[in-house]
Amino acid sequence: MRYRIGRRIFVIGLAAAAAVGSAWASNLALLFKFEISAAYAWERPQLNSPYVHSYAPPFSPGSYQSSAGQTLAFKGHRAPGYSAGLRFFPMPNLGVEVLYDAFKADLSGGNSNYNTHLNYIIRVPPYDVPIERTYEHQEAWPATDGEFKETIFSVNAVGRLPVGSHMSVKVSGGPSFCFFNAKSTSIAFTKFWLAGYQVLFKQEYKLGLDWGSIKTTGFNIGGAFDLDIFANMALALDVRYFSFAKAKADWKIMTGEGISETPAELGRLMNLRPIKFNPSLFRIGLGIRCLF
Repeated sequence: MRYRIGRRIFVIGLAAAAAVGSAWASNLALLFKFEISAAYAWERPQLNSPYVHSYAPPFSPGSYQSSAGQTLAFKGHRAPGYSAGLRFFPMPNLGVEVLYDAFKADLSGGNSNYNTHLNYIIRVPPYDVPIERTYEHQEAWPATDGEFKETIFSVNAVGRLPVGSHMSVKVSGGPSFCFFNAKSTSIAFTKFWLAGYQVLFKQEYKLGLDWGSIKTTGFNIGGAFDLDIFANMALALDVRYFSFAKAKADWKIMTGEGISETPAELGRLMNLRPIKFNPSLFRIGLGIRCLF
């Protein structure tokens, strides 16, 4: 029985080797050492991060206690992009590749209500008697609106195998370097003050956020299926996953007309903290590969 099973395995292995050898011999794409590719891509970002915004709105003049807060949501949407690659095969089935990927996508997210609370003292003339007052307010806050961009460079090891005389499969992976930037609206800021006759006034702002330029590293892994349409040109379907460690954005406030505070002052007053987010993504690309 063992000999019979061994003979079957040997015959199957021999047949597989013969099939691969035949495909290898008839697949002319394996004779080319260089490839250049360009593709239209569909990107699926993994960015999906909440941010708890909590601070003490300023008040003047006099002593006070205040609080304000909301939870903001930031979710990256699917978007089109493009990619390009250069490959060198010193051996028919093994080589190296350099990949370039870029896309721009929308940011959105449903935000919680914005809540403000203030305890303060007024002094009513003519006796200047201190009277404690309380102000509370809750309002629905508009959804996040913005966009972000990712540019990725990758350096991979790549292997290619023939599948018949006009088709081949590639598998590759290696380190990736991501450059990320984004802008979004809006985050709340409120300030209070007393005017004549001890009347309470407030000013509320809906402010934009500049995420800055963020760099992070990770890896990518993927595969491609090539179909020859000419001797030195092929249609290519590429599926790839880019994995990056969570990155940190040190936000800066984008100010506008009517705001006297500087971005740095607003960041301090708003107790603005960095947000951690996931820049990883999944990508499917369809394009052309030229061989030479």
